[in-house]
Amino acid sequence: MVKEEDLKFSARTWSRVSYFKQKKFVAMIPDLEEIGIRSIAMGAESGSQKMLDYMAKDIKVEEITLAAKALAGTKILARFSFM
Repeated sequence: MVKEEDLKFSARTWSRVSYFKQKKFVAMIPDLEEIGIRSIAMGAESGSQKMLDYMAKDIKVEEITLAAKALAGTKILARFSFM
């Protein structure tokens, strides 16, 4: 709808880092960039797999890295929260 109506805006959004292992989600990144998404915030919480498992985050350190790499080179800023 944003493309169809040629709407112009700038927005920030939240996502799970685990979404970046889904090909459909990664394929949407150029579209998200085009419609005005400027940052995606994600709860990484820790760079230690041991701590992520302890906190029951249900994510892998590799997924955090994958998310950062997927957004590198785009106009979308990857924002991560840590405990």
